[in-house]
Amino acid sequence: NTIKTTDSNASLELSAAGTGIVSATNLTAVNYMQLPVYANNTARDSAISSPNAGMIIFNSTGTKFQGYTGAAWVDLN
Repeated sequence: NTIKTTDSNASLELSAAGTGIVSATNLTAVNYMQLPVYANNTARDSAISSPNAGMIIFNSTGTKFQGYTGAAWVDLN
């Protein structure tokens, strides 16, 4: 696994080897991480064909956080 940045003021890039997935986007000076956002279940399933247990996304149609259990996507709120 790699943690790298080319500039001390730049965004931090995280990447995982093997079956792990790490995604950090839109990190800002206020230190937040934005989760991937999908318009609906169809868009989510199209973009993530082989989800890993523990993945979290935001479904904007239902305005719900969703997590993958290893067998199914479930609403977290």
